[in-house]
Amino acid sequence: MTTDSTSSILTNSSYTSTSSSSTGTTNTSLGKDDFLYLLTKQLEYQDPLNPMEDTEFIAQLAQFSALEQMTNMSQSLETSTAMGLIGKEVTDSLDVSGTVTEVNQGSDGTIQLVLSYQEMQEDGTTVDTTKEIELSDVREVKNPETASQE
Repeated sequence: MTTDSTSSILTNSSYTSTSSSSTGTTNTSLGKDDFLYLLTKQLEYQDPLNPMEDTEFIAQLAQFSALEQMTNMSQSLETSTAMGLIGKEVTDSLDVSGTVTEVNQGSDGTIQLVLSYQEMQEDGTTVDTTKEIELSDVREVKNPETASQE
């Protein structure tokens, strides 16, 4: 299969509309699902008289495997980073500071941190409360010893 036919699959308007409507967002980067979709469409629409070479197919499968491994490594690194924040005081993008007590994974796959902090009420009393934030919302990290000395 030539490079021209591959690029025509990438710009196929029916694929673009299917991709954007199925995800509900307009993400411009290709992910592993997009790569697998393109590979299966390539196989589906290949010329039976001139099928894809074995080496091309194996190379594309190797690329897919490498993409999958990089994605898994990235997710693992993000989870490890979040786990390392347990017990630390973090400040989020809304300037709420609290101690990370838990790490959860959201339904959309994002890493969520549970912050425990004291909130001042209107009558002047403080109440222990928690807040769940995304890892990407963390703006500052302090060790508990450093935070209490300031």
